[in-house]
Amino acid sequence: MSDGVMEQWSDGTRFASTLHRSIVPSFPMFSHLNQPVVDPNFSDAVRRVVGHLGDYVEILVRPLNLRPTGATLLAIDAERVEVRVNSPSGNVVIVVGPDADIAGEIFWIRRLTANTMPVARLIRADVSGSLAPFSYIILAHIGGVPLAAIEDPTLIKVAARATGRAMRRIHQIPAPAFGRPSPAERWPLVGWQEILRVWLAQRMTLQYAADWLGPQVLAEVLVHTLEHADLACVEPRMLHGAIGPQRVLVSTGESIQLEIVTRPGTLIAGDPLLDVAQALLPIQPPAFRQGFLEGYASAGPLDPVQRQKLRRLGILALLEAAAHSQDPELLARLPTLVSAELALLTQPD
Repeated sequence: MSDGVMEQWSDGTRFASTLHRSIVPSFPMFSHLNQPVVDPNFSDAVRRVVGHLGDYVEILVRPLNLRPTGATLLAIDAERVEVRVNSPSGNVVIVVGPDADIAGEIFWIRRLTANTMPVARLIRADVSGSLAPFSYIILAHIGGVPLAAIEDPTLIKVAARATGRAMRRIHQIPAPAFGRPSPAERWPLVGWQEILRVWLAQRMTLQYAADWLGPQVLAEVLVHTLEHADLACVEPRMLHGAIGPQRVLVSTGESIQLEIVTRPGTLIAGDPLLDVAQALLPIQPPAFRQGFLEGYASAGPLDPVQRQKLRRLGILALLEAAAHSQDPELLARLPTLVSAELALLTQPD
């Protein structure tokens, strides 16, 4: 079966017939997951995986000795596919990375689990391609909804406080280096500011910023951020790297309860203030920003040096968020927002 799986990447047509000869379907409830993908933003790898997603789920579920009763496609984007598989003994979520390197997420889950942080329980993970031609993670399913789906500002604020407190604890966990590990578990041997440059380069953030802000303003941004000595970080700590209401799972009822933080970003290790900067971005709901900061500061407020560094990282986080979202409203406000932050950074003490 593995020979047929590996053929997909060089000859998709041949692989399709090999795959179906290799599997005698035991769980027909997976067949509906096989579906065509026409979104031009998705790579060929994503299209191939989703076209045979039910077959792949069949392969990945078999070693778990589950008795599946159903399967639901939870999410699909350019980086990953998520499927929930239901069974009487408990539901699981299969996360597939057709293109994305999910080794960092695996490390993140294991390190945070070892420190009893609110993350999903890891059942199985593989980046070797031995069972399927992609990296995957299998997690115990946690009930709840994304905090982004909650509309009541009071409830958002309560959950955001809990998130801020959880992130403050996560930020106490040492990391081996800055950035994220490779699938071979090797970490970059460069400093924090160089890691930030690579992070920004992934979405051509600085190239976009030159168009949005103009070369002169961008040069000033770099002087006060990537090129500024105060942005340096000596001790890497565990991060989330993309914290926001959409990455926080909560349960609701008479009150609201934080269940887990999920799906970390590209950077899982570095300066904890990057997470704070992302949580306080103007694109986040005001109740989330206020609650997060209250929860984060409950263990002690940020000192003046940290607040200045937070502003520097905040500008970079803002530019990266704009490059990622390409949101017209944010892009219209961007020059004003950046100018205001630069003015605060250059004020005399």
